[in-house]
Amino acid sequence: MDRSSHFFEEKFDTPVLNPNIWIKNYLPHWSDWTNSKANYNLTGHSLQLFVSDEQRPWCSEFDGQVKVSGLQTGQYSGSLGSQVGQHRFSDELIVRTEVAERRLLLPHFCKLEIRARAFLNPWNLAALWLIGFEDKPEFSGEITVFEIFGDKSRVDGVQVGRGIKKIKDNSLVDEFFDSIIDIKVEDWHTYSIEWSINGIFFAIDGQIVGKTSQSPNYPMQLMLNFYEFPKDNRQEKFEDAFLEVDYVKIWHR
Repeated sequence: MDRSSHFFEEKFDTPVLNPNIWIKNYLPHWSDWTNSKANYNLTGHSLQLFVSDEQRPWCSEFDGQVKVSGLQTGQYSGSLGSQVGQHRFSDELIVRTEVAERRLLLPHFCKLEIRARAFLNPWNLAALWLIGFEDKPEFSGEITVFEIFGDKSRVDGVQVGRGIKKIKDNSLVDEFFDSIIDIKVEDWHTYSIEWSINGIFFAIDGQIVGKTSQSPNYPMQLMLNFYEFPKDNRQEKFEDAFLEVDYVKIWHR
């Protein structure tokens, strides 16, 4: 990526993921390189994120049996044993793996568009979030481009989460939309945001599905994630589950 460019496009059409853009681990500072590593396929024209049967929980001490295959475009955390690190979801967390700081793709006001589809069992979640790089504790807000739980599909559509989460940014308030959208998550759809200093518009297939006047005013990194939560043994597995991404496009402001 030319960091002076005002346009970024990832078409996932190369044999390997670009290491100058993607970190193939999910919050590795709270875990280790093995358990936080993503499982994925590159088909030649798309990316597929999935969780394998052999995959271990990413952070069993503090996140139970949750498994994650995630890619991120930045990394910031403190020294071994410290409490400093992105997305500190428990006050008990300490840095288990010391990871070098990496600023790869960190938009700050942009239009972002992702074309994706997902095949989800009831215990899966597919999501794209932007989170603050968090080199300052208050730079921790989250923009949810989309998050879809496998148990939220209905005959009239699917519940699609999008909006703002304050996390530890006290200049923000939680403002989240999760209405039913008349789509099939298994079909290809374009999820997008228009993020400016004046606020954010959220859209699906070009139709606005939410807006806010809030706007995190700091660089944010992409978190492209596919989760598997503990499942009830009585639940039937319908099919192999995965999140597939055709492209990601970013127009920098």
